Amino acid sequence: MASDRRGTTLTVAPAIEEVLSKYRDQYDCSLLELSTSGPMLLVFLRHFGCMFCRETLSDLHDSLLEMERLDVRIVLVHMGSEEDASTLFARYGLAPLSRVSSADRMLYKAFGLSRAKTGEFLCADAVKRCGQALMSGHSIGKVQGDLLQMPGVFLINGNRVLHSFRHKHAGDRPDYVRIAAILQQVESI
Repeated sequence: MASDRRGTTLTVAPAIEEVLSKYRDQYDCSLLELSTSGPMLLVFLRHFGCMFCRETLSDLHDSLLEMERLDVRIVLVHMGSEEDASTLFARYGLAPLSRVSSADRMLYKAFGLSRAKTGEFLCADAVKRCGQALMSGHSIGKVQGDLLQMPGVFLINGNRVLHSFRHKHAGDRPDYVRIAAILQQVESI
C-alpha cells in the first residue's frame, strides 16, 4: 500500500486480505466479509483516553446521516477491550457500528500505520489542535492501548483501497464525509 496521504486507488494486497479475514467485529463478521459487502470507511482510532479519539467519535456521530446517504459503512478499529469499546461508543451514539479490536496492533501495521515520533506530538499543529479539542469538550482519559499508535482512515470497496488518510500528527482531523464521497467520484469514472 502506498503511504500517500492524498490516497490513490490501490488493490488490496493478498496479505491485507488475509489480515482482514482474521479480524471479526462484534457481530462475528470478518473485515473481509464487510469489505466485499459494500463500501466501508475503516477508521483506526488512537487509545480510548485520547482527546482526539473522542473527537473522532463525535465527528463520526455527526456524519452518520451523510454516511448512510452515501451508503458507506463505518467500521471502527481500536486497541481496547470489547467491553470498553461498547461503553465508549455507546456514549457517542455509535454502538451499532461494526468494531474490531487490534490490541496487538497487527491490523494497524498491515495498513502501514506507525507509532508516533516526538515531532508528531510536539509540533505546533498538534499543540494547537489539543487546545481546540479541549475547548470542544473532548477531555483526556485513561490510556487504553498504545499511547504512540497513530490513527488513519481508509475507504475500501471490494478489494480496493480507494483512499487512505494517514495522520501527520495525532490531532490531524480528516473530513470523513469528504473521504466517503470519493466513492462517487471513483464510480463515475
